[in-house]
Amino acid sequence: MTVWALSEAKSQGYKVDAEVLANMVQWTKDRFGPRLSDPPGPGVVSIPMVYLGMMSQNLAVLSRDEINWIARLQARRQAEDGAWESPPPKNGPPPTWESRETVALLSLLAWEPYVPADANEAAVARASRDKAEAWLSKTKSTDTTQALSLRLLLDAR
Repeated sequence: MTVWALSEAKSQGYKVDAEVLANMVQWTKDRFGPRLSDPPGPGVVSIPMVYLGMMSQNLAVLSRDEINWIARLQARRQAEDGAWESPPPKNGPPPTWESRETVALLSLLAWEPYVPADANEAAVARASRDKAEAWLSKTKSTDTTQALSLRLLLDAR
């Protein structure tokens, strides 16, 4: 969230120390990226990586290759029902982890523009997104501010 806040501030013309921001981005990638190279299969997503993917759609934080890496990771960790697992209650405080719905919405928003050049990868990505969208369409919204805001943002995009 610090990277996002500083990046947004910089994009709005506020003075942000470029070196501090670059160090924060690198620390976040180093801290949360390597832990995510787990085998395919359902798992808990990394919200810091999701946030980096989301903010990079409008801000120059991650490269296209790094955003694509996050998208592939999200697809690998997706459960059969189309959503993603939530962490254990002691590690899953609101608002980020308020429900599987918000995790699914955040995940879709993070990888939404991902379009692989390879036809097979593109088909896998499309199927994964379709599965998530199908899960969301049959899941009753929690009607929380976060869920409604994320659904609105996804619809707008």
